Amino acid sequence: MADNRDIKTTTEASRLGKMETQENHRAILAMYEEQTNAIVAKHDKEIEVNRIEAKLNLLDELIELSNLKSEKEKLEADLKLAQAKVAEVKVPNIDWFKLGEPKIYY
Repeated sequence: MADNRDIKTTTEASRLGKMETQENHRAILAMYEEQTNAIVAKHDKEIEVNRIEAKLNLLDELIELSNLKSEKEKLEADLKLAQAKVAEVKVPNIDWFKLGEPKIYY
């Protein structure tokens, strides 16, 4: 700020006040620009973090599904084996009429 003794006229005082105001506003705008640039840069980095986290979550789900798929395949193999064992078991059919017991029905 100019010293009051250096100002000779009101127009000069007005001009100096206007210049100081412009400098002040330019400094404020520069601070806002710096802040905005930092916010944009941080936002870009956050997007990158979110993108990587989403990929990891998807990968975790795929791994879980893969584990479930192998578990399903194992269960299907066990089912076929159990069905084969059931087919091997022969249940005798008792003819109760031939044995003289016509009232027993199974």
